[in-house]
Amino acid sequence: MVEVLLTPYLYLGQLRKTRDMASALTIGLYIGIAALVVILAMGMINLTRTDDGQRSRSNQLMRMRVMVQAAVIGILVLLGIVLGAIKLF
Repeated sequence: MVEVLLTPYLYLGQLRKTRDMASALTIGLYIGIAALVVILAMGMINLTRTDDGQRSRSNQLMRMRVMVQAAVIGILVLLGIVLGAIKLF
């Protein structure tokens, strides 16, 4: 009997946790996309340079962009799982 009475409250608590997790992941996604745009802009600006370190910087920026892209894709997948768009089980 007690379990039946507490079920709606437990469900609401789970919804609140899901909403909070989705909000945190959404903020992380926006921050990751902003970082990705900044790194991409830095790489494009670096292409206009002609000094000796241009190739090295370009390579480092490309590696950094790939790592940030992987993180953003991971956050996007986690967000899909939390919101129920991706069902694992």
